[in-house]
Amino acid sequence: MNKKMIKWAILSISMLQMGAMGIAPALADIAKAFPESGISSIQMLMTFPGLVVIVVSLIAGQLSAMIYKKRLAGLGVSLFVASGLGAYLVNSSITILYLWAMVLGCGMGLFIPTATGLIADYFEGDERAVVMGQQTTFVNFGGILLTFVGGMLATISWQSNYLVYLTGIPALILCIVGLPYEEKKAAEVHKKVKVDKVVYYYALVSFLFVLIYNVVPTNMALFVDEAGFGNAATSGSASSIFLLGGVIAGLFFGKLSHKLNEYMFSLAFFVLFVGFMINYNATNAAILFIGTFIAGMGMSLLMPECILSVSMKVKPMAVTMGIAIVMAAANLATFLSPVIFTPLSGMTGDLSVRFRFLFTGVIALVFAIIFAVITRQKQKKSALENISC
Repeated sequence: MNKKMIKWAILSISMLQMGAMGIAPALADIAKAFPESGISSIQMLMTFPGLVVIVVSLIAGQLSAMIYKKRLAGLGVSLFVASGLGAYLVNSSITILYLWAMVLGCGMGLFIPTATGLIADYFEGDERAVVMGQQTTFVNFGGILLTFVGGMLATISWQSNYLVYLTGIPALILCIVGLPYEEKKAAEVHKKVKVDKVVYYYALVSFLFVLIYNVVPTNMALFVDEAGFGNAATSGSASSIFLLGGVIAGLFFGKLSHKLNEYMFSLAFFVLFVGFMINYNATNAAILFIGTFIAGMGMSLLMPECILSVSMKVKPMAVTMGIAIVMAAANLATFLSPVIFTPLSGMTGDLSVRFRFLFTGVIALVFAIIFAVITRQKQKKSALENISC
């Protein structure tokens, strides 16, 4: 068993996790190609795969007890590639594009929890924490790469933008060559996966965090326009810097997690608070970039800690299902973020995007304090149980 090959296969698959962002550069041109479709239906070409991921990832969690993860991951990446090639070749209506978006969501739903479950299968202890931090780095880097390459292809035609999903081919090759077939006990193959209740705590943490975190990508273009900081290129740069923050933070996750454990949750929410406050007080694009970079670091501090905690606290057979539940919660939060926070902040009477950063930043600070208290109480309870034993 070559653990280096396994790691690179997992990381290459993880680079595809923000697949829905790949089509973002072409949305304006797609809207022009289908003028009879409303702008919201065009925008949902990006969010629709996330809804599919929620359902399919939960199915994948159950299937992982019966089917080799290598096969699930390989099928997922194959669907990822097929969605792009199919949309490039067959794209005569918005309905057909939605069908390809569903194929994309199915693929992502299969490989997202599976790839993370493979980390739990082949890595332990501090090494597992390091690899999970690296995974988050590659997820964010993949988002930057997909957006950049997709933008270049979109200059040719909006149909060509879909060819960005062919970037999944190297990951598919590494999946086939680098991943072994994990051991499965005969007694587990036909057994329904039961998930420990603790998983739902981590799902709640991820849901609340991503709900606030996504205020940045869903409001950046609007804020740049409102504040007069630049144009679409400025908001595009801010979005890339946002993901770059996640890339950098992921490199330090292993060491931080070893020292802070679940206090990482509070740190991640506090990082969001700091980034949002900088954005709220920004007077130019440079300051906005700093705040956005800091806020972007939060994702690489919280999500891998949630997944690491799940992998450590549930039975091995249920790890992939537990991860699928956490990821499903995060995807649901991605979809609901603008639905919740835009009207909620508007209820105060201030409809500006700038105020939205202040409003959600304060909420992030409140959750930072709440989860610090919860973590402290959990540690005290654990210490008492150890003494009694």
